Amino acid sequence: MINESPSISVIMPVFNEEKYVNEAIESILDQTYQDFEFIIINDGSRDDSLRIIKSYNDKRISIINNEENIGISESLNKGFILARGTYIARMDANDIAHRSRFELQIDYLKNNDVGLIGTQYIIIDEQSNILRDGIVRYFEPDQTISYLSFYNICHASVMLERKLLLDLEYIYAPVLAEDFDLYQRLSLKTNFFILPNKLMQIRKLAHGLSGNWDIVEQDIDKANENPLANIVN
Repeated sequence: MINESPSISVIMPVFNEEKYVNEAIESILDQTYQDFEFIIINDGSRDDSLRIIKSYNDKRISIINNEENIGISESLNKGFILARGTYIARMDANDIAHRSRFELQIDYLKNNDVGLIGTQYIIIDEQSNILRDGIVRYFEPDQTISYLSFYNICHASVMLERKLLLDLEYIYAPVLAEDFDLYQRLSLKTNFFILPNKLMQIRKLAHGLSGNWDIVEQDIDKANENPLANIVN
């Protein structure tokens, strides 16, 4: 029987990730904390991604299939609207989550005055070889706004309270730095934290956002000019 009120809603957009999506899915299904629903949005993939996703027979998986590619922001918005969990966890289709990721994150969120939490991470290449540790600066939760003036939080590692999204004018804006824009607005409502544990393997790909970093930085600069501004307009 499907749990109508899961603790966690996992949201993962997929676009042409046939090479890696099975590792991403299996790393979620293998979590030590098992009370979750898994919302996978196939964003108009033109490769074998959808067939791979459909091959998993797990009642916790829900598939949203975009006939055409609409982009990560709109795909994530679809997933967030359907989410039923108390907490929402982000996942990317080419990354790998450590088995204890959810267990450690939900424990911290339940026992501390924090509404959003990320993790340390390891950067891997296309063959899953470890390249280096991610660069994550430490900050105290009450330093959230000042931290975001200089640094970002690994989006694929994030878990947050769903209730924080309920009165937002919009969730994700159609910009490359959609995560940073959301962080700016949420930081006015709650504190953040980054766990010291390395709970994600983030894959560095030639087609990833690193190749578009100049545009990402422009979006971050816009958000920093006025955290209250609606940069959708």
